[in-house]
Formats: sequence, C-alpha cells, structure tokens
Amino acid sequence: MPQEIVIVGGGYAGLQLAQQLACKLPANTAHVTLVEKHAFSFHCIGLPRALVDKTYTPKLFIPLDKALPDHATLVLGVAEVIHEHDIVVRSIQDGEISDTTTILQFDYLILATGSSYAPPIKVGNNVYNRSTIEASIAETFDKVAAAQSILVIGGGSVGCEIAGEIATTYLDKKVTLVDGNKELVANANLSAKFRTKLAAALTSRGVALVLGERLPEKLTAHSFENKTFSLSGGTQVTTDVQLVCAGVSPNTQIITTLDANLADPQGIKVKPNLQLDDERYPNIFVIGDASNHVAPKTAMSAGEQAKFLAAALTKKIRKGKGIDPFVPASVQAMLIPVGREGGVAQLPMFGGVFAGDWLVKMAKCKDYFAGAMWSTWKASLPKMSKFHAIAHGRRSISHFLPKEIDQSIIHDVLLTTRRAPSSLNTQPYVCVIVQDAEEKNALSAAMAGGNPRKVQEAPLLAVFAADLEPSKLLPSLYEMNDKAGTDPIVNKYLGFKLGAFGGEANHTVTAWAYKQTMIAAATFVYAVEGHGVGTQVMEGFDEPKLREILGIPDRYSVPVVIACGYPDFDKITYGPTPRLPTSNVFFSGKFGQHYKAVMSKQPH
Repeated sequence: MPQEIVIVGGGYAGLQLAQQLACKLPANTAHVTLVEKHAFSFHCIGLPRALVDKTYTPKLFIPLDKALPDHATLVLGVAEVIHEHDIVVRSIQDGEISDTTTILQFDYLILATGSSYAPPIKVGNNVYNRSTIEASIAETFDKVAAAQSILVIGGGSVGCEIAGEIATTYLDKKVTLVDGNKELVANANLSAKFRTKLAAALTSRGVALVLGERLPEKLTAHSFENKTFSLSGGTQVTTDVQLVCAGVSPNTQIITTLDANLADPQGIKVKPNLQLDDERYPNIFVIGDASNHVAPKTAMSAGEQAKFLAAALTKKIRKGKGIDPFVPASVQAMLIPVGREGGVAQLPMFGGVFAGDWLVKMAKCKDYFAGAMWSTWKASLPKMSKFHAIAHGRRSISHFLPKEIDQSIIHDVLLTTRRAPSSLNTQPYVCVIVQDAEEKNALSAAMAGGNPRKVQEAPLLAVFAADLEPSKLLPSLYEMNDKAGTDPIVNKYLGFKLGAFGGEANHTVTAWAYKQTMIAAATFVYAVEGHGVGTQVMEGFDEPKLREILGIPDRYSVPVVIACGYPDFDKITYGPTPRLPTSNVFFSGKFGQHYKAVMSKQPH
C-alpha cells in the first residue's frame, strides 16, 4: 500500500514540500495530503509593498487550486489534535470553521505551521477567510496614508522593508525605526558591511534610526493613535501610527496536543535532521519557522528545508536510508529592499558578498518575488486592469508643471467622457474647456481659497455645468434617436419619462441634473488620468460669478471645476488619500449588514 504522507501548513515550506514529494514519489508509492486552512498561500514577503500600494494586495493571495498534482490531496481545514498515527482536522467551509472533523491516517507527518506576527504582516491563527485579511491590510494602508508620523518597532528585515517602503512612498511623513539591539537585523548572520550599508540606505531615504533603546512596554499589535514614548535611553518619540515588526513567535500549539514538552518558546523541538526530538515519534518532522532548528527563519531557508526533506524522505521510503542533519549555509543570504529603487543584499558565497541597489532592484524591488512564487504555485498573477491601477493610485494634484496637454489627448478624453452613462441617455450637461492664459486668469477671480493659483497654473480646466431645464434638450434627443435608428417607442415616451424622473416640475431637478453631470465628470477624471495627466476636482468658487465670466446661461448650474495638468512631483509630497473601511460603506441585503464578499473575491 502507498505510504500516507500528511503535511500541515500550505505556506512557503509546506506547499513546496508537498509539490516535491508528489513529484518524486508516484501514486503507487506514496499519497501526499496537504492540510491548509485557506484556499491560498499568503505571500507575506510582499506585505511591505501592500502597505503603500493597494494594487499589490491581490498578489498576496496565491491560489492553491493548481499547485498540487492530481494524485495529491488538498484538505481545507485546521489540524486540531495529533495522535501517534493520525491527525484530527476540522474542516473550513466558505471561509468559516465548521462542526465537521476528519481523521487522517499517516505514515509520515510533517508540520509546517510557520510563525505568528502582528496582523496583517502575517495572517492571524484564527482567521479563515480572505475578506478579513484584506480588510486588515486596507485599514493599515489607510492609517499609514493618513498619518504624519510612523513608528516602526523592530529592526529586523521586515521592519527595515516596511520603513523603507513608507519613507520612499510618502516623502512628507516622518518615519522612525526603533530597535532594542544596537545593530539592524541583529539575529541574522550578516556582515558588518551589510548592516552599515543598510543603516545608510534607510537614513538616506529619510528614516530616523533609534538603536539600542526599547519602548517602556512591549507592544503586541499595531496602534493607530497619537502616542508619545519615552525610550529606555531617554529618547522621546511621538507618532500617529505604531507598527509592530518584532516579536515573531513559532506556531507550536498543534504539537502540544501530542505532548506539551515537545515545544518551547523557540519552537517545536527537533533533531538536526528536522525529525521531532522524541524517539517515540520517528515519523514526525518539522520544517520552517515552527521548529527550533538553528536554520534562519526565512522563506528562503524554509524552501531549502522543503527541498532537503523531500529528497531525504524519498530515499527513506524507497530505500530505507536514514536522514542526515540539515546543515544551513555558513553564510546567510539576505535581500532587503529599501523602497522601489534598491536596497542591500548579502550573497552566500566567498564568506558573504555584499551587493547594493542594482541587484536588489532587479531581484526583489519590483514585486517582492510575487511572480516567482505564483509561478511555483502554478498560478497566474492577477492582471490588474489599467483602470484599477489608475483608480487605486490616483491622488489630487495641487501643483502642475508648465507643460501643455497635447490636443490628441484632449480629443480622446472628450470622446471618452461623451460615453458616460446618464438617465434616459439625456446627457443633461455641458463642459467648457478653458486653456487660454487670459481666460484662466479671469476665471481665477471666481475661485476661492487656494484654487486661484491652481487655475492659473493648470494648462487645462474643465468646467462642468448641469442643465436644470432638461426638457429643452428634447428636440435634440429626438433627432439623435431617430438618426441612430432607435426604437420609436423610446421617443414616444421620452418626454413623459424625463418629466417624471428629471423633476423639472417639482423642483428636484438640481439633484437629478447634478447626479448625471458628476457621472460625466468622474468619467472625465479617469480618462484624463489614463493619459498620465493629473487632476484636481474643485468645488470652492463663486458660482454666479463663474457663470458670468464664462457666459454660461442661467439654466445651468456648475457643480465642479477640474484642473488638469502634469504633476510637479517636486512640490507634491503626499500619496493617495485614505478611505473608510469597507464595512462602513458596503452592506448586504439591508443597511448595516456587512457585505462579506466585498473583499473575498479576486479582483479581475
């Protein structure tokens, strides 16, 4: 009979071990079962980028549906109890833990349960659905985006990467990194040159380093309140957001159901060959962050352990050979991006070779290995449409370069805006384009606050005006429909419907016309942004004076003026603005009932 191999945990270590064992051992020799609580692996390596770029978030969820060959089995569930030759698994259904349990028999059991970190850096142990994870990431993103100052607690690789991403994305924010050790990444086998270069890379990007000092009390979760800390060395730090990037702990709970003495704070006790350190259980192994093995607690090391154990178990099952110790490289490999343009690296050859921006940018800065991981999982990266990228990355532009917008771009934008939907296809609005310097100067006299400068500086202004007497459009609408060959029934009832919906007779027409006009204005904004041109939507102006300057008849009302131009990033130090949590905005069935599917499906 085939040997039953059960692997608990579908992260970097467990999934790669399952893949390699299933490939090395045919179905008549061994059957591999992978137990994982999610239908995806969480790509926590990329979390630093997701905290500053929402378009990256879908890349964190690598689907498991194609990761294993057909003769291997994926079980969605939580391992609850281990016995000598079987394991009890409680199933997960639709992202919720169920009442159903399954007993899986095993000849070999490998635990790859990983470690825990303050969410959303890693997924909480009691979180089973994607929507909760994405909501946590979105909340952290929004809090960081809204903050003026951020404290990163922990100078390991994760803390350095997060500090670098924030500092290089939001140039106006004060980022401080605190660590109780006197050097960065203190627990890794890295050269003094690496640490010196890493510190220099962070400080050159605006990160303030406070090393050798600790907080007065240990934080275990991120905090989004303005707080002042008096550090152990006397330094005072006041920040709006505190991100905990320290305090990683191995996930050992499952082994304690077999014997509480098999785990300690450093992890599940193993022998040098990754075998459980107890002669009673020679068929149980532990790989990755969950064990107390001396190997580095990194995804790279987890992958190396998976490769090692797959080869070793294959030889043991086929030929009965013993398993030698797993010996990690004498020099640790490490790549730490500090933003998108570079970072520092140590390569594990010749006693440790240092590399800088060019290698890190090429190898890791682009996508934090997302492409490589998705490929290993035999999955296709989600393709973010251009519109998604524009919508997630858009910000209001308050300073413009003295560069004109090409007429071909303007032509395309206007034709795109023309396709905006409207009630009954009535299109009850007009748009006045202002480009002439004298006309802009005149228009600036009607603007309020800081808007006059923007009007004079922007190469193009779009003034949207809503038609408050839409019935006057009927002759043109009839003609348009006749020329297009529209069903005559449309024109027959158009006047009646327009009177009913438009509200011209009962004084609700302004709200109706504004709704139609703002749909067109929003279409205009995204059409402009699609050409790399920035926008500022302005509502502060003297509307009667504005209409007088532009010669707009009294039957129209102006809701917005949109300034357009190429951003002057030397003067713009802010990023996209924060958004309310999805639970405040999207409901299911009735008001107040959170729509769980908002964040549960993969964006397309």
